[in-house]
Amino acid sequence: MRIAIEASQSNIACELVRAGAGIAILDGLGLLSARAHDLITRPFAPSLQSVARLLKGTKRPASRLVEEFASVVQKVTAESGL
Repeated sequence: MRIAIEASQSNIACELVRAGAGIAILDGLGLLSARAHDLITRPFAPSLQSVARLLKGTKRPASRLVEEFASVVQKVTAESGL
């Protein structure tokens, strides 16, 4: 396989697929974007496993916005089975 384009954001990868640029391999959160764009998804189970972490600083308390974002990420991942 020859990789011609790499995208660091799943929504950009989805738009490239919609434009006919090829296929994209997305993580679980990226799949939510793909489904929102009415793209066809197929299971892909590589032998590698990826773990994501939500990081917060320890020097000062997290802002209300950071806490809300963390809550939404945790809710979305739990609801989608990630």
